[in-house]
Amino acid sequence: MKKALFFVLVFIWIDKIIAQIIRLDSSELPIVIIDTRGKTIANDPKIEAHMKIIFNVQGKKNYSSSKTAHYNNFIGIEIRGNSSQSYPQKQFAIELRDSVSKSDIDFPLLDLPEEEDWVLYAPYNDISLMRNVLTYHLWNQMGHWGPRTKFCEVILNGEYQGIYILTESIKRNAERIDIAKLNPEDTTGLEITGGYIMKIDKKNNPADKSFISAVKSTNNQNITWLYHYPESDDINVKQQDYIKKFIDSFELALSGARFMDPNLGFRKYISTESFIDYLLISEFTRNVDAYKASSFLQGEIG
Repeated sequence: MKKALFFVLVFIWIDKIIAQIIRLDSSELPIVIIDTRGKTIANDPKIEAHMKIIFNVQGKKNYSSSKTAHYNNFIGIEIRGNSSQSYPQKQFAIELRDSVSKSDIDFPLLDLPEEEDWVLYAPYNDISLMRNVLTYHLWNQMGHWGPRTKFCEVILNGEYQGIYILTESIKRNAERIDIAKLNPEDTTGLEITGGYIMKIDKKNNPADKSFISAVKSTNNQNITWLYHYPESDDINVKQQDYIKKFIDSFELALSGARFMDPNLGFRKYISTESFIDYLLISEFTRNVDAYKASSFLQGEIG
């Protein structure tokens, strides 16, 4: 055990040294240059920083010293993830901001559909660097929306960080998860039924509103549901109560003796086809987070 721990510590130490001595002058991939102006990036809240992206047309090299930029403006940035926060190569959530007004701005980063919220995913524990990219692509090919991605290289405060994957964040809009908008006044009738985006994950932020599943996992662990859309600051008590009761009813029906009953079983709560596809792709890719973490489910109006 001591030898294994020593190996891990040495590996992390060497990894940091290598990152510091690499100077990225040019790349076939887009180059993302972030300057926090001396501030430390935290888990929460986002800090203001500057981001410049060098992105030429396909086939042309990108140079970090280039005077022209694809994006050259402010961002809000924070560390994201749970267990991945312990990795030397951090992943980040970023929010595009205007340098003058300081307000959020939409922009088509790396020619993806324009938006203000993005993820810089760090594939630190993925030797192939492409497991997420391939899985999202397969999910799209199966007829569902999955985040679009672009490979890039990142320089943070003058230090090379490695290859990253610019990824669309999970968000309700026409280009991402296209479900009905749920307004604060939607508290009765058909309007309260959707849309919702729920997340199964660890509760990383104490301020996030959540609830514990009505059933335990197969290894007798609690399952935490987080309200992703509407966000914790926006979702009201009636809406929280509605979607919680819906999920409780689904899980109890699924784990109950009559789970196969066409009227009383689980099928009336879900899109069976999408659940089958999720099970298939989770098993095919051997997704270690499947069913217990980093899992998003959407509920449409009706």
